[in-house]
Amino acid sequence: QLGADIAGCKAFISPCISLKNFEVGNEVADQFPDEFVDFNNYKKPHINLKAFLNHQLKEAGLEGTNIEIHPECTIIEEHKYYSYRREGDRSGRMIAVIQLTEG
Repeated sequence: QLGADIAGCKAFISPCISLKNFEVGNEVADQFPDEFVDFNNYKKPHINLKAFLNHQLKEAGLEGTNIEIHPECTIIEEHKYYSYRREGDRSGRMIAVIQLTEG
């Protein structure tokens, strides 16, 4: 909407909660397309957040080669990342950065 050339855009999906650890209730699972919700392999639904974010970026027009997905899970790698889900109110915070460059 602001005139960015989507072909020149790149995205990085940072470490975040993994499918294995993103257990949710049906009220949350219903907010995601079924293809990103695992209803079969766990007692409660689990969300594949990284796949969903990748899908959203591609739907916006980014090429798959311009999307990098970090493989680590913020729940598993507790010595490296904060996680509100794991730590509650005592969790630290992370930050996201968007950079514009002249092309």
